[in-house]
Amino acid sequence: MADIDLHYDLITNMSTLLTGAHDTIGQSITDLRTRVDNLVQRDGGLWLNSTSPAIQTAYDNFSQSALQVVTSIASFSDMFKQLVMGMASMDEKMAYQIQNPPPATGGAPQKALPALDSNAKY
Repeated sequence: MADIDLHYDLITNMSTLLTGAHDTIGQSITDLRTRVDNLVQRDGGLWLNSTSPAIQTAYDNFSQSALQVVTSIASFSDMFKQLVMGMASMDEKMAYQIQNPPPATGGAPQKALPALDSNAKY
């Protein structure tokens, strides 16, 4: 049987950190893209007739790839949030079912749940 040890606050804090990183990094990438675009324009500070458009295209491609990575950061944040919500919900449902068993109907008697090991780490 697998051991389970969840610290909802640690998982939630990580989700919050990832969300903050997503917001901060995403905005930085967008700001930098604008600045590079401005730099490689005529009178922007780095103008070469053929090279500047090539730099702009290459940097645009890089920025798009970087923003896709940032989107993955948000996906991990959401995954951690959903994990906490799902596990907490499952825990509550299981406790409710244990505390409120369905009434016995005709047929074989219901088995009692085995006693929990008081020395085990849950």
